[in-house]
Amino acid sequence: MEDPIDFEIKILTTSYWPTYKSFELSVPAEIKSCMDNFNEFYTKSQVNMHRELKWNFAMGTAMVSGKIPGQTKSYDFVVSTY
Repeated sequence: MEDPIDFEIKILTTSYWPTYKSFELSVPAEIKSCMDNFNEFYTKSQVNMHRELKWNFAMGTAMVSGKIPGQTKSYDFVVSTY
């Protein structure tokens, strides 16, 4: 299944992540679909079969594009998921 949005993931072992408090985040359906697709892809690999993915939203960013009504110029905003 193809992801509905551009989605980039960085995988690090636990010892490489900076220490940030873990928290739950309710993500939009489009992002949840990407996460599910990646989980399925990642766990199918024999090497990763016994590994568990934990999503660290404190380190995430998102690019949101917007346009002001009546104008042709669009704006891109990079926002934190934290």
